[in-house]
Formats: sequence, structure tokens, C-alpha cells
Amino acid sequence: VFTDKIICVSNFEKKSALDNHICSEKKLEVILNGIDIAEVEQKIANSKLTRASLNIPESAYIVGMVGRISEQQAPDVFVKAARKIKDAIPEAFFIIVGDGPDQTEIEKMISDLNLKESFLITGWTKQAIEYLSLFDVAVLCSRWEGLPLVVPEYFAAKKPVVCTRIDAVDDMIEDGVNGFVVDVDDVDAVAKTIVQLKNNKECCIDVVANGCRKAKDCFDIT
Repeated sequence: VFTDKIICVSNFEKKSALDNHICSEKKLEVILNGIDIAEVEQKIANSKLTRASLNIPESAYIVGMVGRISEQQAPDVFVKAARKIKDAIPEAFFIIVGDGPDQTEIEKMISDLNLKESFLITGWTKQAIEYLSLFDVAVLCSRWEGLPLVVPEYFAAKKPVVCTRIDAVDDMIEDGVNGFVVDVDDVDAVAKTIVQLKNNKECCIDVVANGCRKAKDCFDIT
């Protein structure tokens, strides 16, 4: 009653508000979540993190995700996919940047799948952006999200992105153009897409370039 405008962080959020009769359409304004691209670029350029400092082999193909270790962000899918990726890419190494309530369970899964020597969980860190500098491919396996800031950050960090079909994915990724979209909980599709990326450098270069453009066109707050 007292609100002139309601901000939606994605077009899906606007549609959901209309479907649930939250208010009239004229009150809704879509403003996509944004990031400071220059800040992301600066943090990566100044990062002191190296493979050597983290005991990661220089030859490793690093698959990483940034996110809370909880059901929402599906670290279990990431770990199960990691096993399949490791079978196809022996030099693969995996990083989860973050912590969360399911960390003990995820660590056990990593051990049970014989991935302990090829996995790093950073725990909570202020250096999340810096870790992106190490990634060869960036992943978001979430089961649900609004419009996660991490995907534009992946773009700004110049990483190829594999993302699940979450609510706001259409505002972020055109499948095969500036990233890759897979179904939620589809372990096989996550693994297959990442293996294909490893084997197709030209595609990877094109997707990264398009992702950078998308970040600057749609998500830059400066």
C-alpha cells in the first residue's frame, strides 16, 4: 500500500510476483543484481594465491565453485560430478570456496569417492574472488537461487561458466553462447559439459569473451 515501486532482481522474480498477485505490474521494476567489475578484475590481478602455495599441481585442470556448503547450492552434485570428471581428466583438481552446515557430510563424500588428494575446501574466506584466478572452469550447481552474484563474478573473472537451470538463468546465460546451462541435479550433464570444455579450447575462448561482454553490458554497477 505504501510502496510506489518494488525492485525485482530478475525477470523471473517479476513473473513470480505477478503470478502470486503481489501487486500490479506497474509497481514492479526489474534491476538485475550487479557487481563492481573493476574491483573483481583488480582483486584477481593482485591475488597472491598460487597453485604452489596451495599444494595444487601446476598441471592441474581446476574446476571450482564458490558457494555455501548447503543443500541449496548442491555441493553433493559438484562432488559426484567431480568423480566422473576425474575419471575422464586424470589431472583434474577441485575447489569449493566456502563453508556451510553440510561440510562434514561433503568431506566424507569426497573421501568415499577417493577424491581427497584432488580436493580443496577453503572454508570461510575473504579471498573468494582471488580464488577465481586459479579456476579453469567455474561452476554453480544450485538447486534454487534468485540472481546469484557469483555468476557475473565468474564472467568478470574471465572463466567459462557451467550453471544449473535456476530461476534467473535466462537473465544471465544463453546456453552455448556465454556459458552452459544444465538441469538441476543432473550430475552427468555437469561432468559431460566440463569434460567437453576441457577438450574444446576454441569454444572455451568464445564463451569467455561473450561472458565478459555480458558482465559489462548487464551487471556492471559502475
